[in-house]
This record gives sequence, C-alpha cells and structure tokens, in this order.
Amino acid sequence: MKATVVENPKAQAAGRPVIGVVDADIAMGEALQSLLRSHGYEVLCQTSAEEALADLSRFDLLIVGEEKLPGMSGIELIEKMRGRGTPLPSIVLTSPGNIPLTVRAIRAGAADCLEKPFFKVVLLGRIKQILSNPTA
Repeated sequence: MKATVVENPKAQAAGRPVIGVVDADIAMGEALQSLLRSHGYEVLCQTSAEEALADLSRFDLLIVGEEKLPGMSGIELIEKMRGRGTPLPSIVLTSPGNIPLTVRAIRAGAADCLEKPFFKVVLLGRIKQILSNPTA
C-alpha cells in the first residue's frame, strides 16, 4: 500500500525545505507529515526505501521512520545513497534501546538517530539544525 502524497508546487517554488518521510506505517507517516507541514516544511511520504531512492533529488532531508521496510531496509537506503555519491542528510527514528541500529545508522551516514517515542521539539530542532548546516 502506498501512502497518499499531496504535493504543493507553490511551497516548493517558494523555497520551503522538502522532507521525505519513509515509513511503512502510514499513520506514522501522516502524523509526521502533519507535524512538519505545520512548521513550514513540504513533506513527501513514502512507504518503501525504493520509492525514496527514486525521488532523492526532490528532498532536502530524509526521515527514515522505520528500519524494517518492505524490501530494502532504512539503513540499506542510507548506504545506497552514500554509495551513489548522493548522501542526503537523514534522521533515523529507532525503537527504544536499539543501540546496534543506532550505531549502524550513524556508520551508514545518518546525521542523527532519535529514539521513539521522541519529543516533537527535539525532532524539529534537529531538522532545523541539519537544514541550516547539512554537514552537522
């Protein structure tokens, strides 16, 4: 099942950052989309890593909401981006206490990992920091 994507060309033309959300859980993707749009970001939700990989040029930041995606995993997505020479700042949302996943994500090139459940203000602050300095 593919998440519904509602794009706003006016927002993209106005220079609003575009954030890709990759999560097999459509409800989680919609919740993130609502949160991020309410803070001025354009959001494109996808339910698989393959969909995100096909759209990388559209994003300013990628949020991988789930490691276990159909097909390619979230970490494999980040590794493929780096392997293609198109690393995109990424935030991985992990399950509580999943230190091995956090380590793998950072080694793969993720800008940050946040443990679920996360504080909205922390996620928003980290997004702002990464977008203002993508190498952070």
